[in-house]
Amino acid sequence: MESRLKEDDLGGEFQLWKDEKMVAHMMFAKPLADRIIIQHTQVDQSQKGKGLGKLLFDQMIDYAKSNDLSVIPRCNFTQKMFERFPEYNYLL
Repeated sequence: MESRLKEDDLGGEFQLWKDEKMVAHMMFAKPLADRIIIQHTQVDQSQKGKGLGKLLFDQMIDYAKSNDLSVIPRCNFTQKMFERFPEYNYLL
């Protein structure tokens, strides 16, 4: 599994690739320099239940911490992950 980040000034996407195929992604907007809005998370049906959503969440958390960003979770998955892992709520 390979993690990739695709981004520009307006936002981007955390991606997971397997065998040259993107199997999961988390889209975000970056409306201001100090925050990201998580808009959507999707895992390919063939990869459900393998923890890829958590890998994306971890990738996003690392990105937010290393870039000193706050996170606004707009997608249901990300909201639930912050509930499940309250130790990251300082990023909200």
